[in-house]
Amino acid sequence: MTRTALLAAAVAATTALAPTAARAWEPQTLAGVAERAALGSSLHRRLTEAFGRPLGLYEPLTLQVPKGDPLVERFAAVDPEGGDAPERGKQTALGWLTAGVILEGVPADRGRNHFFDPSTLLGLRVGTTPFRARMAAVGQGVGTVRGVFTGANFDGSGRAAPAWVLAPRSENEWGLARFLDERERAATAVTPAERDDALGRALLAAGAIVRVLASMGDPAHVRNDFTVAYEDERDPLGRYALARWGRFGVPEPGTLPRPAPARLEELFHDDAGRGLADRTAWRFFSPGTLPPDATVPAVKRTDVDYVGNAEVRHLAAVTVGGATGRDRRYRLDARCHADYAERLLPEIGAYVVAALEHLFRGRLEATVSEGELHVVARDVALGAGTLTILGDDSEGKRTRLRAVEIASAKVGAELAKLGAPRGARRVAVVFRGVDAAGAPIVVTDELALARPASE
Repeated sequence: MTRTALLAAAVAATTALAPTAARAWEPQTLAGVAERAALGSSLHRRLTEAFGRPLGLYEPLTLQVPKGDPLVERFAAVDPEGGDAPERGKQTALGWLTAGVILEGVPADRGRNHFFDPSTLLGLRVGTTPFRARMAAVGQGVGTVRGVFTGANFDGSGRAAPAWVLAPRSENEWGLARFLDERERAATAVTPAERDDALGRALLAAGAIVRVLASMGDPAHVRNDFTVAYEDERDPLGRYALARWGRFGVPEPGTLPRPAPARLEELFHDDAGRGLADRTAWRFFSPGTLPPDATVPAVKRTDVDYVGNAEVRHLAAVTVGGATGRDRRYRLDARCHADYAERLLPEIGAYVVAALEHLFRGRLEATVSEGELHVVARDVALGAGTLTILGDDSEGKRTRLRAVEIASAKVGAELAKLGAPRGARRVAVVFRGVDAAGAPIVVTDELALARPASE
């Protein structure tokens, strides 16, 4: 038998082991959550004020997507009926954000990095050999034959979700590093078209980030329950939510049940147990982590009863059997799914709102007074970084005018004072560095200048 035939036989033999896409709620559900969160956040106002986009979330943005750009292939895998595939590279700002939510699941093996167990601080760990899992991925179509030998296919493991979001672009091209790069480029690129492209890509990255965070609101993703929840039961909680609410009927975001964190990763997990992963893991079961027997208070001797608490009435269904009623089987049924979804989706929305507020936090205020340009820090105290000042000509081409190193700045502190740029129609100011808490940040502002009287 040839090597190719042997490999084909191996793939066929392992197809039964093939994992489903580990996708924590359905993509359209998460897109709906992100839409509601964006509308409930300050993002619309920030786009109008800091980016000079008068339509805010509804501003049309066109991406420059040359042939060979990986986005071409990834968008080809998106269902066009969902409205997330751009028409000739054009979408609204809100459309790019939700497209980022969808694209974070394309290709499907990106989902391996959407798990995080706060009790161990580890990502996905599936109990099968890596080689067999990679072979199974070929059979399911989420991997390649080459990936079997290089390790690129799904192998039953992944990076912890917070580490995935914070990974460098060489490892995760749509994480926080990409967001910061594109947000800076959205203010510093030379042409308006390049700045549109950068802002669209920044929003794609923001969408990808919030999808990973939203995964922490799925009990299976924070209890390392891939095998039962996804392979055996095919994500019953996600299917229930999609059937009940679709994309546009998802519940509104709730109130963030914790103070706003100083760092993005604290929305996932912190030492006080206030991250979304923490709260989900200790409050909810997943199909593969239910109690094995009488590990909860005694139940009534009926065919089916429920264990619950003041927060979740139907935490688990209990089937009672045997002559003494001691044989108990725990499971999650439709009532459990309803209680879980009704409690979890608003909380996920609240954490997504907090993530968007964090990503787009801070403000610079650029003003001209008596022929001088003043730049002041607003909303967020800044740490070390660089303030760049740029000016536009009559065609909108942007040129760097000056850079100023900043050691730190309190809210209300003046970062720069210089003569207003002569001949410039518009000024952009960009700070890139860290905030006072040491978290990476990009803050911008744009100011239209009065035209000379001779014009």
